[in-house]
Amino acid sequence: MRPNTFALKQGMLLCTALLLVLLSAGTYAARLPDMGEPVDQTLSPADEAEIGRNFWRQANAALPVLRDPELEEYLQSLGERLVAGARSQSYEFRFFLINDPSINAFAVPGGYIGVNTGLIDAFAEEHLLAGVLAHEIAHVTQRHHARAYEAAGTSGLTTAAAILAAIIVGQNSPEAGSAALATGMAVSQQNQINYTRANEYEADRIGIDILASAGFDPAGMAGAFDILNRRNAISRSGSTLQLEYLQTHPLSSNRVAEARNRAAALRTDGARNSRAYSIFRTRMRVIASANRSALEDAYKRNDPDLTNPATRYALALINEQRGDSKEALALLDETQNTTLSEQLLRARAQYGSGQQAQAAAALRELIALYPNRYSPADTLATLLQGDGNYDEAYQILSAYSQRSSNPSLSVWHELASVEAARGHAGLSHEYLATWYARQNLPDEAARQLELALRQPELSGSEKLRIEARLKQLRANAKRG
Repeated sequence: MRPNTFALKQGMLLCTALLLVLLSAGTYAARLPDMGEPVDQTLSPADEAEIGRNFWRQANAALPVLRDPELEEYLQSLGERLVAGARSQSYEFRFFLINDPSINAFAVPGGYIGVNTGLIDAFAEEHLLAGVLAHEIAHVTQRHHARAYEAAGTSGLTTAAAILAAIIVGQNSPEAGSAALATGMAVSQQNQINYTRANEYEADRIGIDILASAGFDPAGMAGAFDILNRRNAISRSGSTLQLEYLQTHPLSSNRVAEARNRAAALRTDGARNSRAYSIFRTRMRVIASANRSALEDAYKRNDPDLTNPATRYALALINEQRGDSKEALALLDETQNTTLSEQLLRARAQYGSGQQAQAAAALRELIALYPNRYSPADTLATLLQGDGNYDEAYQILSAYSQRSSNPSLSVWHELASVEAARGHAGLSHEYLATWYARQNLPDEAARQLELALRQPELSGSEKLRIEARLKQLRANAKRG
């Protein structure tokens, strides 16, 4: 098995960026008053949040983050359900997908949790994925990165920053993580290994409690461990390499046994799977696939009678994406479309088959049923734009952005695109400024506002609003 060259290069890039961020965070921490938990003196919750925001900015530039509103919504919803079962909810968690077939997941300070497509592909049932997510949530709520940073304090700030960066980067690129770790851990290597094992046991125990509290079968974590061990055995046949996940989350037989025993003590009638997860996993497979024809053949071969709704959804999605909307609609008409993704696909297939009025009506009903979900609004707005109806597309997206308590970041970029198509260059730049600002990129946001002010079509009130936003951005930058 060859090392993942892409992951290695990107991992080193992230490592460099994170080292700078962490050294800066350490400087902030040195000025903290003597209060709160001892760990706050080396890495406070505010520092963790800043590290997370900077990581997210770097990840968007360096990693193959899979961007699809329906996939994003499902994963975020599952994550939030688990977070609600955690005792500590002081972090704003963001869950995201990385288009990488290797089996891996990782947590970053501040509540950023990444999951590789390969991990989801390995888990046929929802409670298995929930088990891994619960484990990663526990790493964040128990502040394991901050405690690792504190434990390394005697080796100096640079070493501590290198260790924490290596932990984070290593979760995405074991080769890069190991290289960074070797440079920063010469003094305290054995202590750090022991500390990591203690973190893993604690994340298991708390994660299992989170699973049960969220209504899942708590055996999901032990079940996930079993699958990872089996996959690892196959992976290591004729190779010395472990699965990426196990390189950063050491998995002993004692851990598996303890997880199984704890789950048995908490035995409930918790959920193991859902149709929504099956459709999510299927959609992810199709979108991430580099060879959809081969994937289509595999689905037909494994379920020739098309009795599984996920098979019908997969084949319908593949047909819809190749432009055969009528075949997609025929496949979906033979089953009940109970999940949001199935209903959205059916509406798109209707629209492509010439049933625009029926499709638009169905999508408006879904928007009313799911007012805080971006995917129904995005689907209808995209179809309308395809027909050149930019005014109505703008109304759909603008209404969503105003009613949602936490609108999708994508809506600001889409609104910018729609406004550009409507000939409103100034407002397009203003929406892009919002998009950048919400990604913690104030310099880019300010540049967009400056560009907006150069556009001659702005009204007096629009110009005053944008000038006020630019002034506020600059004032915040000076205070920071």
